[in-house]
Amino acid sequence: MKKNRVNVAELITLVLYDVEDDWARTRVAEACKDFGLERIQYSCFRGKLSQNKREELYERMRKVQRDWEIRWRKDFPDSRIQQNDFPHPPDIDASGRWYPAFKILIQPLCEKDIGAATYAYLFIDVPKLDPQQTESRSTEDNAPSADGGSQSDNRSGSTPGDGAAAT
Repeated sequence: MKKNRVNVAELITLVLYDVEDDWARTRVAEACKDFGLERIQYSCFRGKLSQNKREELYERMRKVQRDWEIRWRKDFPDSRIQQNDFPHPPDIDASGRWYPAFKILIQPLCEKDIGAATYAYLFIDVPKLDPQQTESRSTEDNAPSADGGSQSDNRSGSTPGDGAAAT
């Protein structure tokens, strides 16, 4: 006897966000990680999510926004805040101007979209150094220069891809 299985389609999902507040931005990134998404840029995550998981993630993002709103209202109790499910400002007249303080896009991609994507990556093959090269390089970097300082004073001493560069 065959059991009926529900085929839950998981689609590659991109989450992009622009959040100025450090506290809120950290919560958004933590939510993405909790859903198993991989960070591909500072404010961009990617991974496979079902529609249900995307909806759960959306609700989690809305909770972060509500928590941020509570914190915001402590400093600005008279300010008006309007949640929208689209990037256009509210239809309600603003006393000043509507400013998008918290932007999040959760975008599923079908296979056709992914196949049509174009990439502009640049990869660097960073040579591995054996321990002797590392020691001699370290000695050279710390050797005194003509002005009395070490040679490493004027350069980082790191190679691309060795973990020294900021991500």
